[in-house]
Amino acid sequence: MSASQDPPLAAASIVEKPASAASLSSASILVAQAALAVVFIAAGVLKTWTGPATLHPILAALGVPADIRSQLAYGVPAAEIALGRWLVSGLGPRACCSCTIVVLTVFVAILVAVGIRTDWRSSCACLGMVERSLQTAIAQDAALLVLAGYLAWRLRRADGTRATANPVHQ
Repeated sequence: MSASQDPPLAAASIVEKPASAASLSSASILVAQAALAVVFIAAGVLKTWTGPATLHPILAALGVPADIRSQLAYGVPAAEIALGRWLVSGLGPRACCSCTIVVLTVFVAILVAVGIRTDWRSSCACLGMVERSLQTAIAQDAALLVLAGYLAWRLRRADGTRATANPVHQ
């Protein structure tokens, strides 16, 4: 083979990603989406099943007026179920993941605020009739937040984009 027939050095040094690595990446995205979806759907269904009174103590501790409490007590479970269904659908995965991160951040902030207002003596019925301490609920929501962050990172890598401090260099 002559020198003119040799492939360029740059092309010869390209290493393709094995198919198993790509499928592992897709599998981790699906598992993360499914895990988050199960938690949100379960939380919404359990809150709906136990009734709106589940959220009233948390909302009252935040100083939410009684007339708005009832609306939120029905709206929060519906929104959780909708978010879980969105996660399962696979539509707009990056937007859905961003929404999940915002919702979990708001939930953690609400739990911390309730804890501060009640000297950490309140409990959380985030899963309907399953009562937990606020600290446990915060830790579990923080773990879900980490999972959602991992999902956002995997989705960004799957898209072939990366986050930089300067968007001009993207």
